[in-house]
Amino acid sequence: MEFTESVRDGTDKGEDKEGDSEKGSEAHSYWKEFAKDPKKGMSFEEFRRGYRSAEPEVSDEEIFEAFSKVDSDKSKRLSWKEFQRLFREQRNVNLRHDHGDPPKDFDD
Repeated sequence: MEFTESVRDGTDKGEDKEGDSEKGSEAHSYWKEFAKDPKKGMSFEEFRRGYRSAEPEVSDEEIFEAFSKVDSDKSKRLSWKEFQRLFREQRNVNLRHDHGDPPKDFDD
């Protein structure tokens, strides 16, 4: 299963330490494979390599945009938490695409 497939179908269960599990998730698998020094985070080049392995046709501009969007501290390295955010945000985008946005009068 590729990076975006796991996000699209909701099989990525990796969440941050705010109460959700992380080990064994699709995000965790990518993190372990491509973050060469996980304590320092994932560099853009490592991120690009991982993204490109999952989606060979994606442009460098799209990869940079995705990286920049979640690099909230602008460190040019993604922390585990920032990396997970990418998976969650992409999953939410794909769910909205697959199922449409909820009605405007929808209440939780």
